[in-house]
Amino acid sequence: MPQETCYQYFKEALIVWTLTRSQQVFMERGVRMNCVAPGPVMTPILGDEVAAVIAFLCSDAARWVGGVNLPVDGGLASTCI
Repeated sequence: MPQETCYQYFKEALIVWTLTRSQQVFMERGVRMNCVAPGPVMTPILGDEVAAVIAFLCSDAARWVGGVNLPVDGGLASTCI
């Protein structure tokens, strides 16, 4: 199996796991659970930009954000549909 295929399977599994577990984890422990999906490393995206998204998700400003997969890729994911 090509390496890209394995990566995609694991990435999708992590996204689905986040979406399905987030409600239960929040109800049991009051913890928000989200997934951040950075874009490919060959894009000009900087680590600071991904870190800023993670910091937002950890802040009180995102207290109503839960169970989401947030791509941080400059819109690349939405153009590949």
